[in-house]
Amino acid sequence: MNFVDSLWWAVVTMTTVGYGDISPASTGGKLVGVVLMLTGIGIVGLFTATVASVFVENKILEHKGMRDVLTDNHIVLCGWNSQGTNILKELKADAKMEYSDIVILAEIEQSPVYEEQVHFVKGSLNHDTIKKANIENASTVILLSDDSVESGYRDAKTVMDILLLKKACPNLYICAELADSITVNHALQAGANEVVVVSDFRSKLLAQAALDHGITGMVSELVSNRYGNVFYKTPLPDSYVNREFFNIFCDMKKSRNVICLGIQRGSDDTVITNPKEDLLLEQGDMLLVVAESRDALA
Repeated sequence: MNFVDSLWWAVVTMTTVGYGDISPASTGGKLVGVVLMLTGIGIVGLFTATVASVFVENKILEHKGMRDVLTDNHIVLCGWNSQGTNILKELKADAKMEYSDIVILAEIEQSPVYEEQVHFVKGSLNHDTIKKANIENASTVILLSDDSVESGYRDAKTVMDILLLKKACPNLYICAELADSITVNHALQAGANEVVVVSDFRSKLLAQAALDHGITGMVSELVSNRYGNVFYKTPLPDSYVNREFFNIFCDMKKSRNVICLGIQRGSDDTVITNPKEDLLLEQGDMLLVVAESRDALA
């Protein structure tokens, strides 16, 4: 047998496939064959076990939050509380996240979820975990209120975390959850880009529900990515520049079934809700709309 045939026969023998198309004819070849038959299964088994153990070990380390995150342009969820699972579901339901990863950075024993494109880093927020979660290259960080801290100190911890993040990553976009509206200005001054006070939002919604019965169903639909129509923000197309608001409102509704509710304008992102019909749209404006999906905005 030539070298190629010998190699083929050795592989077939060690993997116990045994096609029988080639076999050694000489006594020496048969002796080598016996050795391969006796040791081949062990060699292949050892190789397979080694490869499998590497994959298993990597998965275990990942689930325990001990591996560095290599992805970028991801969303980092700092902290974990009762709302964490719902936030993940909402993020994953948006088409915008189809090719983006989510990283959970929390001081818990192991990853709370096991899903594709969701990574876990174990630990509290500090310089080491900021590097480990690759926050410098993240698109956004969501800071969740820490339920393990006494209610009177939760917002103080959140503000300290904002300061730490902004010092390490000055250009990072931060969305922070607060427990008390009194702390909003402190969070914004510390560097948060957006602040959500859950209790404040809840009280406003309850009051509105009492005044306009059934309105909570519409609000729930508009803020959820999982069903119905959703709020979106989209850049103003060049073809709409210097045109009146009412003109583009009608055009978007007729051509895409999209409703424009407002405009975000200027360096301070001023929001103009329900603009006057003759308001001229400007280059750089962002449209705040309601649509069935992001595809309708393309």
